[in-house]
Order: sequence, then structure tokens, then C-alpha cells
Amino acid sequence: MTVVDLGDSGNGLFSHARESAFSNEKSTRPLAEMPTPEAFLTYYSSSTTQSLNETPQCGSWNGSSWASGYDIKRITQTATGWYIVKKCPTAAKWLFGIQDPAKVLNVMIYDESTKAWSAPKKLTTSISYDGCRGFDIEFEQQSGRAVIVYKGADTKIPQALTWTDSGGWGSAFALSISTNGAGTIAWLELVPKPNSDDMILMIGDSLKDLSAHVWFSTSTQTGSSILLDTDIETYGQQCFDAAYEMQSGDAMVAWDNDAGQIRYRILSGNSWGNEQAGPQDIGANIWWVKLAANPNNDAIILGTLDGATPYDVNVSTWNGSNWGTTTEVTPSASAYTTKPFDIAWETVSGDGLVVFNDGTSVPKARRLSAGAWGAETSASDVAAAPCFVQLVSDNNTDDILLVTCNADTTPDIYAQKWDGTANSFGSASLITGESSNTNGNATTYSHNFAVAYPYVQPTDNTAPAAITTLSASSTTTTGEIRLEWEAPGDNNWSGTLGTYDNNAQFRIQYATYTAFAFGDHITYDVSIDTYSVNPYDVQSKLITLSKETTYYFRIWTRDELSAGNWSGISYGATCWVRIAPAAITTLSALAIDDGDVSLSWIAPGDDGTTGAITGGQWKIRYATISTVDWTTASAGWTDYDDKYELLIDTSCAALSERAKTLTGLHGGVTYYFRIWTRDEATGINAPGNWSSISNGSTATVVKIIGISVYPSAYGYGGLAVSSCVVNTATITVTNDGNVYETYSIFSSSASNAGGGTGWTIDAVNPQTPGNNIFSLSAGFYAVQPSTDSFNSEAGNKEDALLGDIQEATDTKFSITGAQTQTGVNVPKTETRNLWLLLKTPTEVSTRAEKTITVTITAGESSP
Repeated sequence: MTVVDLGDSGNGLFSHARESAFSNEKSTRPLAEMPTPEAFLTYYSSSTTQSLNETPQCGSWNGSSWASGYDIKRITQTATGWYIVKKCPTAAKWLFGIQDPAKVLNVMIYDESTKAWSAPKKLTTSISYDGCRGFDIEFEQQSGRAVIVYKGADTKIPQALTWTDSGGWGSAFALSISTNGAGTIAWLELVPKPNSDDMILMIGDSLKDLSAHVWFSTSTQTGSSILLDTDIETYGQQCFDAAYEMQSGDAMVAWDNDAGQIRYRILSGNSWGNEQAGPQDIGANIWWVKLAANPNNDAIILGTLDGATPYDVNVSTWNGSNWGTTTEVTPSASAYTTKPFDIAWETVSGDGLVVFNDGTSVPKARRLSAGAWGAETSASDVAAAPCFVQLVSDNNTDDILLVTCNADTTPDIYAQKWDGTANSFGSASLITGESSNTNGNATTYSHNFAVAYPYVQPTDNTAPAAITTLSASSTTTTGEIRLEWEAPGDNNWSGTLGTYDNNAQFRIQYATYTAFAFGDHITYDVSIDTYSVNPYDVQSKLITLSKETTYYFRIWTRDELSAGNWSGISYGATCWVRIAPAAITTLSALAIDDGDVSLSWIAPGDDGTTGAITGGQWKIRYATISTVDWTTASAGWTDYDDKYELLIDTSCAALSERAKTLTGLHGGVTYYFRIWTRDEATGINAPGNWSSISNGSTATVVKIIGISVYPSAYGYGGLAVSSCVVNTATITVTNDGNVYETYSIFSSSASNAGGGTGWTIDAVNPQTPGNNIFSLSAGFYAVQPSTDSFNSEAGNKEDALLGDIQEATDTKFSITGAQTQTGVNVPKTETRNLWLLLKTPTEVSTRAEKTITVTITAGESSP
């Protein structure tokens, strides 16, 4: 094949690989020879050979020259119809769709790396009405996923299919649409949102209903549906369109209301504004509507073609908030059933361009610069008045490609370039002289070519909004602050912040005094990279600080790194930072000989390990269980058996030595100890900050066995022989040890203080007195018992004392009754009341004061 270098002119001629002298005699050339396209063209060129007549063609523009005439894939129908071609924004792939005369929709993928087309994928055989385009193709601008919508077997609900470079084709599914018209789908239009994966879908049907819907990439479904009109001008032509403002991200939809009046609505976020009257009220029915968005700001050009002879092309400009004056660029277009005009913007300068048919073979153009339409300019001659016009903007320069199909008997497709720098067109290149402008018959028209550059992404000059919802709060972790805020949008309050490979960022600055001069985002303390954050999404950040005082916070937001737009300073947030004392790591427990445990430790500081503790507190917990849950709340901790808690007020210097002796512990038991520290619990610091748990320490308490008896002596006074008396004053026996104890008791004989015959106890019948024989019985009871309460058990002598020691049991030395006590398993510190029943001898040899010694001993026992 031949490639024509355009040289300095920047324009050139297609070299045709399939045509010879523009005849119908064609031959194929290897697709591998086609240069990598900057812009891509697909088109129909007829042939007398059936297989070639059913095979669309393609060509490429490399920035300085064209190459054409390469076969795509045969579709088994005459390859006339509606053509669409789009470039994947994330991969070197192009997606082509063709709606043929048999109402079959085929799609194919061109891979630049392999220079090969995929096999046609047939999506439906019932695409739409003749002359209407019942499908559209667009790419999600961030993910690069393709979305194809089309009319399938269901006449009212569009079908959808997605494609990704990594996963290929998905499965077709019916869109979930809540609001749509009652007729059969005629026209479908998709418009992608810049720097987003959302889109607008518009549906025009056979009953002239028009609806609009938002494609949400997260759910691969539509929402925010609205029925715009039930009586648009026509369903045979596209009398509606949509465009996104490139900076705000708001969308506009515009349409003819069957009265020559443009109506429009604005979609902001997910909410539709009210229907409003547009700028053009020309009193004639409008058959074609085109909206084109300026990539550098929120301006949109509206172009219309009416259906009243002579056919007028009118343009109006929206500046983001208001419409300008309507300008009639030609009153004499020669066609209205086809679309003989188009609008585009120069990417760098931001100037607009409208190209139109004025009834001659020379297309005309006018340029919009500084808000005003300039004088009419002529393009190069295209042999006959064009019936279809398409403009596509170079995404790196101010060049715009113009492709036309004229109304000749064998329509010609021409391509030429608008040079925005020179403000002129180059020469027209004939692509094919044997195309078509119909859809297989003479009465319905179709767009038998499609040209595309890669998407023009808008220049992002709009910063995220300043955050107004920043809040700060302390957490239960010492020194930790939780900042929380609602994220702004990429552009003010709209648009998603950041992408996976083009992060957005938050920057946070803080200070400890109000007079701090918060500057801008350049000076900061914390940065957070993020992506895929939607407006009003709640964000949070935990920050750990080291000083117990009031902190003041501010935050800034940057959109994606490549744009680098920073928001203004946020509203302020304030929080008292709580710094708890450090956890004690030096706790030591030492069991000492008297049965106590001595605890010692080094105090932390008020803030970590610094600062004196004033009005603080120690919390000491100890337990007899090694697996105890130390985090249990105080109310559920102390059971006075296995778990104990002790609170001690303190004020002390940081890192000073501290000690505490614990008494009253169980002897022989292993105890496990922990300690916490709290700082002051007053003012803004209330209720105080507790440290985390200390190191553990363990001690086994020394066993102590001991008792005390009070009073140590008791006098019965003068008694006659055969007397029977119980002491009237309580004798109290107390467990002074730290283990459970069981008591044993024995009695001595009764001796005379001044000599003489003493008294003895009958070892066989100790409860029975006789000649110089006395009886002494002992029993534990809460109150003084009666004399007949002793020795009431079997044998009637269980309480009688002998000269030999006897150990208490549940019945021995225990008085039966409501207030019974025993000398068995007496807990530490508990008391028992001891009562002694004395029976004097029946006869005595010596009448004198007698002394009887009663001995009580204790031994360790287990409860």
C-alpha cells in the first residue's frame, strides 16, 4: 500500500488498499500493514463481489498521513447501516459496532498490538426501526470497561453487554429501568461522564417518548430515571442529545418538544433539575439536536437542524449557568432527514467549531472564539452536498478531523483536517467513491461511516470543595484522636476523588495553640492517599499524639495527582488529647513471714512517663486464679473470695518508688497481681485516664496458724457441791491465722491454790460428777446456752472435756440449736463463742478455791 506524507500541510490523501481507480473491482491487502492509528475510521465501500460487499473497511490516521482500505470482518449482510467506533481509554483496543439492513447488530474488537480484528459478535437480529440507530457504544472513562446498549427482543427495555480488556465479553442482561416510554425503542444514546465510570443513557421510542437514565458502574444498572417528554418532534431522527459539563460533572439533556422549542434539564449528582425552556425557539420543528462540551470548562454548544424549508442550522452556547444568543449559521441546508452538520471543540484553545451543509458541495464552518462566532470559512470541496457530517477532535492539539458522506448517486466519503492554529481546512481526501448514505433502501438513511480519536479528557482546573464537617474526638486508646469528615468531590462537591493509579490526597495539620497560623496544604503533619471516594463519603483517620492538651486541626483535599488541584482550608476541629500514664512494668510481689504480701513498683508519669501525678489513683487487682479476665469491669470483679480490687488515692512524682502491703490474705494460696494508674479526674480531663495493664507478679502467702482467747480467765465464784452452772460472760475464740482452722480442747484437773485435795475428771463418765470428781463440758454457740444443752447427742458425753486433747467435730463441742457454732473449719478472722458447763463434785475433801486450766489448740483444715 501507499502512505501519503502530508508534510507541513498536515493533510493528505487516503491510499486505498481495496480499490483500484475507485472502481468496484477490489483486492485485499494485509491488515498488518496498517499503521497504528491516532484516529480510526470505519466505513462502507460497495463491491460487486458479495463477500467484499458484506465486509466493512477501516483506515488509520497517524497524525500526518492516512492509510485506508483494510478489511474488517465479513458480517454476512450488506455492510451498510449505522457505524460506531470508539477507543478504549485504558488499552490499545478499538470497539466497532455495525447495525446492518437486516436489523442485525455485530460488534468487533481491533487490537493495535496484534493488528487484528476479533470475529464478529452478533448481539441481536431485531435491532430497531429502519433509519434509526437502536444501539450505542461507550467506555467507562476510569475503568476502561465498554458498555453496549441495544434493542433486543424486548421492544421497550434495552439490553446491555459489557467488555473489559482483561475479562473479555460479559453476559447480556436487560437494564432495570423504572421510568421509560410506552413505545418501541428507536434511538439509543450513551454519553460518558468525564473522569468517572457513570454515563447518561437516553431512549427515544416509536411513540415519541423520550427518557433519560444514569448508568451506574457500581451496579451495572441504571437509576435516576426520568421521562422527559411524551411528544418529541420525531423518532426517525435524533432530536435530542446529552453532554456533561467537563468541570462540574453536571449533565445536560436537551430535546425538541414538537413545537420548535428546545427544552432542557440539568442532572446534578443524581438529582434532576426542573424542565426549562432552551435558547432556541425558531417556530419550526427540530429534527436533529447536537450537544458538545468544552474540555476546558463548563461551556456547551447546542446545534439544531429544523425540518422546515429552507432547513436552518442554529447554534447556541451555554456557559455553565446561562445561554447566550442563538446564531443561525445557515438558512439553506439541503437535507434534514440526515444530519448535515456537526459541532466540536479545539482541545487546547477551547474554541468551538461548527461545520454545516449550505446546499453546496463545499462544507462551511464557523469558529466560536471568546464567546463570539466568527466569519464563515469554506472547507474543501467534497463533490456533492454532504448529507452526513462528523467532527472529531484531536485530544492533544487544536486539529479537528472532518469526515463527510455526500448525497451523490454513489456517495463519496471524504476526510479533511481543520487546523486550529492556521484557522483553515486542508485538502479533502477521497476515502471511497462507492459508499452509501442509506440503510439498504432508498427511503431510510444511515451513517455508513464512523471516525474517532481517543477520548478527550477534560483539563481539570476545579479543586475539591473545602471540607466543612471536620470533627475530632478522643478514643479509649491513650493519645489517640479520631478525625472524621465528609469527603468533597473531585470538582467542588461533584465527581469521584482519585483512581487506583492516580490517587487523590488529604493533608492534615494540627497545633496546640489557637494563635497558630494555619497556612496551606504545603505544610502538613499527616497525608492520606486515597481513591474512588465519592462526594459525602465519610472518611476517618486515627492520629496518635503525645501531649495532654487541646489540639486544633485543619484538613485540605487534593484531587488526582495528575491534576493537582488543592481545596481551600477546612473548618476547624478541636479536641482535648488524653494521655494516660504509662503501663507499670516493674510490679513486684513478695510474700513476707507474717503472712502478708509486699507490692512494690516504680510510678509512671501523668503523661506516659513524664509529669507528676496529682490527684491520681492506683487500682490494684489480685486473684487466686491465673486465668482470670483482668478486663472485667469493677462492678463484676471483687467477690471477696478469689478476686479483689483495691483503689488507693495518690499524688507522686514520676518514676518514684511506690509500695503497698496487702494483709488478710489466705495462707498457702498463690496470688496473681496487676496494677493500673489513673491521672487526675477533674476539669476537662474528667473522668481521668487509666493506664493499660501492668506486668504481672505472683506470690504464695506464708501459712500462719494462730488463735486468741478472750478473756483469758473466768471465775465462777463460790459454788456449792452438786452445782451445775454455765459461764455468764462470753469467752471469744478468734482465728488469728490466715488459713482455715479446726480447734481441739482439753482440761486439766482442778487444783487447790493453797494445797489440799484437788478434783479430778472421771475418764469413763466425764459428764458425771462424784466424790472429788467434777465435770466440765465445752460447746460453741452464739448465745449462752442452757445447762441441759450440753452432751445432748448420742452417748451424752460428746461435749465433756477430758485430760487428753479432743478435736472438735460437727457435733463435738457444738451446741445444737438455732445459733449453733462449731470449732471445725473456722475461716481466718472469724470468732466462735465458747461456753463451759461446770458440774461441781457431790462431795469434797477440801473446801478451797480451785483452778482449772482449759487448753485450746488450732490446726489447719480445709473447708
